[in-house]
Amino acid sequence: MKRFLFIITMLASFTAGAQQTDSLKFTASEVTIDSLMVRLSSLERNYDYLYCDHELAKLTLELKDLANSISITSNSLLIRCFNARYDREQYYAYSGLYDAYVNNIGASKRKVEAVKIAVAAKVLTSNFTEQELNVIASGVDLVDSTVATIESALKQYNAVINIYSSMR
Repeated sequence: MKRFLFIITMLASFTAGAQQTDSLKFTASEVTIDSLMVRLSSLERNYDYLYCDHELAKLTLELKDLANSISITSNSLLIRCFNARYDREQYYAYSGLYDAYVNNIGASKRKVEAVKIAVAAKVLTSNFTEQELNVIASGVDLVDSTVATIESALKQYNAVINIYSSMR
């Protein structure tokens, strides 16, 4: 009989200890979930910032490439003007290229607006630091400046085409 009471007492203490261990595991898992949620939130904010920075840098690079392409084509035609070599076929080719650049700039401006909207949405939904907001704002300013450079290069190209056409 003593042995039976001893076994029941041991089982009761073992069950109570197991319940206490389970409650400690539950508390530890709650702490782990909370810390993982904080970490996930931090990673999402970092991703949003990197996304904005990358999209603005990529767009700026694409726009600079377009501006350089327009300038190179314009300079090539200007060299033809200085050498007084008018060719009607070349004129049509350069005029067609000008029209293609105008269409490309229209598409680029639509892309700029789409990227600005995406960046604005990320800025509104993420809690960026003041420094990160300044970096993003300077990226947007750089994109705007590059668009102005493209428009200036296109005006110069148009002027050179007009000079070339007057050489007939």
